[in-house]
Amino acid sequence: MYVERPPRGLYVRYVLLTLLAVYMVHHLDRVAIALLLEPIGREFRLSDSARGLLAGMGYAIPFAIAGIPLGLLIDRVNRVKLLATLLCVWSGLTALCAVASGFGWLLAARCWRRPPRSRCRRCGSRC
Repeated sequence: MYVERPPRGLYVRYVLLTLLAVYMVHHLDRVAIALLLEPIGREFRLSDSARGLLAGMGYAIPFAIAGIPLGLLIDRVNRVKLLATLLCVWSGLTALCAVASGFGWLLAARCWRRPPRSRCRRCGSRC
């Protein structure tokens, strides 16, 4: 009987460093809005309620809505390909946040980029 051994060497280090980089960027991305909320509020002339929506509910509601369907998807598809796709979507939507011309566009881009970002961590934890 042939028993497959787990991968060793450079590939293991490569996967570990890749997942570490994803986790680091995920954490920085989560903290960035708190650090930049005041300058963003001044630039778009946002009220305190709008700032709260941008940092709070705009963060939590998309996660709650997309969490279960994307969690089920993680169990059914190739995780490496899903992780690559989610990272591309997350990066593209982050770029849209950077060029947002108003509060509505910024909120929409921020809401849409929350689900892929949260699932990147789950994909990596199951590899």
